[in-house]
Amino acid sequence: MLLSSKIEQYRELLWYGKERQSDLPGEMRSLESEYCLTRTYRIIVKGRPTMMITEWFELESEQR
Repeated sequence: MLLSSKIEQYRELLWYGKERQSDLPGEMRSLESEYCLTRTYRIIVKGRPTMMITEWFELESEQR
């Protein structure tokens, strides 16, 4: 939506690293003791913070 509207926007990286998951929903609870890569960034639209996004990426077993 942001790209198609051609509104000025950019992402500001706030944090990235490797951490353990916690408070996962039931079907994913088996992953709680595993490490994952994570990043948090905020989207700035027209010079104003609009949203903050955190993403988690599962690591391959040899990367944990």
